[in-house]
Amino acid sequence: MATANREGVPIEFMNRVKAQKTAKEHASLQAPSLPVLGDPDGRYRQWRDRKSPYVSSDPRFEVSFADRSDLPEVYDVVDDAFGQARSRDLFAWRYERNPHGLARVVVIRERESGAIASCVSQFPWPMAVGSKAVDGNNGGDSATRRRWQRQGLRRLNHEFGEALEHDRRYYGIGWPNLKTRNQGKKHQRTTSVGALPLAVLPLRSAPVLERKGLPGAAAAMAGRSLDTLQGLWRGLLERSGGVVASDVLRRFDTSFDGVTARFMAWDGYWCPRNATFLNWRYLDHPESPYTAIAASDGGSDPLGYCVVRTSGPRAWLMDLVAPVAPRRVAISLVCRAVAVAREAGCETLEFSATPGWRHWDLLRLMGMRIRPSEVWFFAATVAPKSEIGSAGDEEASRVKDVGRWQCVPGDMDSL
Repeated sequence: MATANREGVPIEFMNRVKAQKTAKEHASLQAPSLPVLGDPDGRYRQWRDRKSPYVSSDPRFEVSFADRSDLPEVYDVVDDAFGQARSRDLFAWRYERNPHGLARVVVIRERESGAIASCVSQFPWPMAVGSKAVDGNNGGDSATRRRWQRQGLRRLNHEFGEALEHDRRYYGIGWPNLKTRNQGKKHQRTTSVGALPLAVLPLRSAPVLERKGLPGAAAAMAGRSLDTLQGLWRGLLERSGGVVASDVLRRFDTSFDGVTARFMAWDGYWCPRNATFLNWRYLDHPESPYTAIAASDGGSDPLGYCVVRTSGPRAWLMDLVAPVAPRRVAISLVCRAVAVAREAGCETLEFSATPGWRHWDLLRLMGMRIRPSEVWFFAATVAPKSEIGSAGDEEASRVKDVGRWQCVPGDMDSL
């Protein structure tokens, strides 16, 4: 039986080093519990029961908060506005099954008929400032039935929000498209903080080269060479730190909460997703194909995890939660995500996040190209008047600093 490896290093010594490394990684998982608010039903009632002295400036319409019974009609409004028929199961998943509570929806009704003409929805989202859980929302649908469009209903919704008496401080994020950004600029109501960086890793280079004008045969040959070289480089990186075992997850359990708390914790603003939320966000999604992957050494606790979305030619790395150092866990997870995306036939693996996300350097090392994206980030906060000093709301200025935020594709409503 061999007592040393090829380089003459005793196997017993190598096993001891590996055991110490693993022990350190497991010890690093001993972290405080995730800062997540409870009682979603109670928080929804508090949000809905806020008072507003607002009287609609357009006598044809009235503005109010929606109840659960209004949601089927809200879904019809959204479909009509965007000219599509999304499944009611998808709507119910987004609006009703979120473990953080019902969607928070403001509706504008035509007084004469009582019909909902327009709606703006926000989805309760786990948010924290450092170790303190806060009440957060993620931007949802903003829709007006086509026959009532271009009649100033967005203005009524804005006026209603401005008149609200807030019972607590609320935080909100969103991912505005070009039309929404232009409307915000027009009405001087934008709080977008700018485009986020995008990382792109080609998985099948031939189609990309062919679209850039290289003839088919030449693109195929060059593409195979590039893909082989990139695969060799990723394999070298993975082996250099020691390959970490990874498995596809059927469900997240509470053992992953310690991983999230340790490796996502952030002094600024962030979105601490516990196992219940991760299952809803990814594994319970009625349509999008998500694959969750956990890294482990065979012990009872995971070392890290990632989630990849495979849909069409573009795969997305939705989440990567792992230690920055040692980096072997994160490298092995990304390599497994690449394998899942390639097996699904995707041409690229992409990722976008706020600049302070901790694994940007790792993605560069693994061959991902970083460039500006079309993903724009929005952040805002509102608070009771009693919390706002004479100099204005300083917190409202802080939240507009993208460098204070940690958000990833898993926080984006379009994915």
